[in-house]
Amino acid sequence: MRLTIATAATVCLLALAAAAQATTPQHDWRSDLLAAREAIWINYYSDPDKLAAGLSDDLITISGRAFEDKAAVIANSRRAVDDGTRLSSIVFPRTEIQRYSDVAIIYTTFEMTLATGRDAPITLGGEATEFFVWRDGAWLHTGWHLSIAP
Repeated sequence: MRLTIATAATVCLLALAAAAQATTPQHDWRSDLLAAREAIWINYYSDPDKLAAGLSDDLITISGRAFEDKAAVIANSRRAVDDGTRLSSIVFPRTEIQRYSDVAIIYTTFEMTLATGRDAPITLGGEATEFFVWRDGAWLHTGWHLSIAP
């Protein structure tokens, strides 16, 4: 059996389309993305190991004027947990998402309350830009930029 160039090209295109569907989330990707985002915020103040699992190895964050990598973020999370800081509540009043295949960018406002165990609860709010990539069947957080409102 001889394949024509058109048949071979069609087979290649079908194979590429199948491969793309296998890696790119096709189900309710938005709900999965938002659940992954919320888990990062919750795990930061409760479980540094689960936090680490949701972060890419090449993570870069900016908060204030500080740039941090994954190791620094995990160390800060461990300090917060060891000091007794807990996330009492988190809400995202506004969220916009841009998705480009396996990459998603979340633009959001947030309001959170932290319980410190020693002092009165601390309420913070601000804006965040968060970056995620779809890898191995899950959304991984690759970076964020936080601005805390005064």
